[in-house]
Amino acid sequence: MKNIDRHGDCPKCGKSWKGDPIPKEHHKHYSPPYFWSHLTGIEVRGKYDGVSYWQCPFCKTTWDRFTGDEVKK
Repeated sequence: MKNIDRHGDCPKCGKSWKGDPIPKEHHKHYSPPYFWSHLTGIEVRGKYDGVSYWQCPFCKTTWDRFTGDEVKK
């Protein structure tokens, strides 16, 4: 299984997914690192109650959340 780092760089296009800092007053609701992510989570109704795929907002490459494998369109 490949790990997709939601705050790292896209392995396909190289752009950073690290967003702006999360305000300190909201840290109790999140875990470090305290930054938003540009990575897009995709949920599929009826498949799983949560994110099934991650997609780069810049190059639109999509990865399976559970395996980390790239999903071919």
